[in-house]
Amino acid sequence: MKEKSECEKNLEALTASMQKAESEKVDLIKNIDDIKLEKEELEKKLKALETLFVTNVRIENFKADKETKKAKDVTKTSVWFEFMDNPNAKPGAKIVHVQLLDSKGNLVGVPEKKGKPKKNGVEIEASVEQKIEYKKNNPKNLVAIKHDNKLTPGKYKVEIFVDGNFAGRSEFALE
Repeated sequence: MKEKSECEKNLEALTASMQKAESEKVDLIKNIDDIKLEKEELEKKLKALETLFVTNVRIENFKADKETKKAKDVTKTSVWFEFMDNPNAKPGAKIVHVQLLDSKGNLVGVPEKKGKPKKNGVEIEASVEQKIEYKKNNPKNLVAIKHDNKLTPGKYKVEIFVDGNFAGRSEFALE
């Protein structure tokens, strides 16, 4: 049997080292990918902690400047609400979408063309979009929906979304 030369031995050692290094590289890449996934999941959880919800939702319907309960007279719906305190939420401008739905679940009004909130992961239309400044201990906020068409008697639902996330709802009825 022929004895291996010093060069051949060095080549075999280098090849083994390269294979080991390549294996370690693959393991490190997998670890990096796992860490990236974990980071994304943690970022989603942090974002969820920053979600704002609304409370004390009050609906008023108007004919000109006078409150009314008669569907045929309504020209504007005012949606009043307060942000619930959330120590994780950052103060600043928030995009609020309000959806006004009739008893059949149809959107009332002309859909906003700007941004669209998501409900159960699906983009939805909104009756109005408004930027509202959020600060701790926020006072009441108002979003108004003007009606070009006459409303029909029945039950209505208002759903409020803040920065694309569901934040609260209320219902009312018109005669």
